[in-house]
Amino acid sequence: MGNAQLATLDCSHPPTLKILNMLIEQTRRGKNLTRNLVAFAKSHEPRQSFFRINEKIELVLTLLRKDLEGIDINCDHDPDIPGLYADPEMTENALVNVIQNAIHVVSLSTHPQIKIRVREKR
Repeated sequence: MGNAQLATLDCSHPPTLKILNMLIEQTRRGKNLTRNLVAFAKSHEPRQSFFRINEKIELVLTLLRKDLEGIDINCDHDPDIPGLYADPEMTENALVNVIQNAIHVVSLSTHPQIKIRVREKR
């Protein structure tokens, strides 16, 4: 990844630059997947705290933005959802896995769409 980043500094050939940027982006994606697998494999004590699930969803969507290109994302968040008391890292990893699975499923569709709906069960 570092070599590809350095190569982009001096590259003036647009097709090569496009390939280098794609290489950098896919390397980042691989790094995130590896990090998620390592986190999943580790048996660590959950670190629970309060956080807003809507913010975690937005973070994961931002992290996966390259993979979500061409997919219509429909987020229906209830802004009054109370804070969630759980392990934020494990929750983020679970969201990454769910959204990556959704990306895989809709990738064969002619009009790919993912709808994310967050509600409080009362």
